[in-house]
Amino acid sequence: MQHSRWLAFVVFLAGTLLAGPLAFAEPQLEIQSGDRVLFVGNTLIERAQRYDYLELAITTRFPDVTYRNLGWSGDTVYGEARAYFGSPADGFNHLKEHVHALEPTVLLVAYGLNESAQGEAGLEAFTEGLNRLLAMLSETGARIVLLSPLPHEQATSPVPDVSPANADIKLYSQRIAAVAEAGGHAYVDLYTLMDELQVAPPMPLTGNGIHLTELGYYHLAGALEAGLGWPRRQWHVHVDASEIEQARGTQVQNIREDGASILFDVTDDYLPLDLPGGVEATRSEHLPPRVLQLSEIEDGTYQLLIDGNVIAEAEADAWAEGVEIHAGPSFQQAAALRKQILLKNKLFFHQFRPQNETYIRGFRKHEQGRHAADLPRFDPLIEEREVKINRLRRPVTHTYEIKPVN
Repeated sequence: MQHSRWLAFVVFLAGTLLAGPLAFAEPQLEIQSGDRVLFVGNTLIERAQRYDYLELAITTRFPDVTYRNLGWSGDTVYGEARAYFGSPADGFNHLKEHVHALEPTVLLVAYGLNESAQGEAGLEAFTEGLNRLLAMLSETGARIVLLSPLPHEQATSPVPDVSPANADIKLYSQRIAAVAEAGGHAYVDLYTLMDELQVAPPMPLTGNGIHLTELGYYHLAGALEAGLGWPRRQWHVHVDASEIEQARGTQVQNIREDGASILFDVTDDYLPLDLPGGVEATRSEHLPPRVLQLSEIEDGTYQLLIDGNVIAEAEADAWAEGVEIHAGPSFQQAAALRKQILLKNKLFFHQFRPQNETYIRGFRKHEQGRHAADLPRFDPLIEEREVKINRLRRPVTHTYEIKPVN
C-alpha cells in the first residue's frame, strides 16, 4: 500500500453501480419531532407489522416520533372488516374511536385493493366512501397521505393473467389520486413505483401474487420513501489520493495510519434498512447497496474491518470498481432496532385487538367485560419499548480499517 498517497481521501456520494439522478422531488411529507404517525388501512398495512420495514424506514430518519398501526386485513373504506358481528357502520365507528383516541398528527392511509374487485361499477361508491373516511380522519387535524394499492404480481402458470385485475386496481389508484388532489392531501403512487420496480437479482416480492413477503416490504419501504420525495439511502465512500470532500450518506473523520493499515472513523447520517433474513444482497433504484471504493492501491488482496471485525475481502481491481457492503455493526444495530419495533407493535396489537374482543368489548362483554380494565396495563410496556427504539435509532461512530492481506 502506498502510504504517502493515503493521507488524503475523497469521500463522495455517487451511483457507480446504480446510475440515477441525485435530484429529488420536493418532499410531500415533512415529519417533525413529536409527531404521532398512524398507519390506517387494509391487509397491506396490517401485515406490515410482521416485518415493520415501513416503520423502520421512517424511524431511522426522524427522531422522537411515535408510530401506531391500525391496519385491518380485508378492510375497506366502509369499515366492513372491523365490524365484528355488527354492520359496516359499526366497523366505521370502531375505526373512528381508535383513530381519535390516538390523536395522530400524521396519517398514512391505504385502501382500494379490496374495493377494486367491484371494477368500474363500484368506483363511484368507493369515491363516496373514501371521501366520507377522509372527512372523519380530517377531524383529527392530522396531515394525511393517501397510498395507492399495489399491483398484483404475475406468477407462473397455472395462475391466471393478472392484467384485468391490475387494470381495475390502476383505475382505483387514479381515483384516489384525484380525491387526494381535491382534498389537498399528499398522494403516493405505490402502484407505479412497485409496478416499475426492478430488483436485482430478480426475485418475487409476494408469496401469492398479492401479499408481500419480507423482501417485498423491504422494497416497499424504499418505494414509499421515493414516493414521499425523501433522499435515497445512497452510501458511497471512495478512498483516493486527491482530496477530502463531505459525503451526504456518512461523515468520515480522524484519518490515520497504523503500520500497513489505514483507519478512519465513520458516522452514518442514518441507519440502513437491515436486509431480510436469508437474502445476502438485493438492490433496487430506491435501495442501492452501500459501496466502498478504493483507488490508487497496489495489486493484492485487501480486507475491510469495521471495529476490528472482517466485513469484506477483495482484490485491488475489485476494490477499484467498488465493493458492496451488506454487513457490519450498522446493519446489526438496524436489525436490533427493527426487533424492538416488532415487539412494540405486537404489544399494541394485543391491546388494540385482544383475541377475546367479543367478550371484552363486544356483545358478550357481560361475561368478561371486567378484563377491559387490564388493557391500559399494556401502556408502560409499550413505552418501555419506545425508549429502546429511540436509543437504538441513533447511529454511532465506527472505525473502518483497510488492511492488506499478507
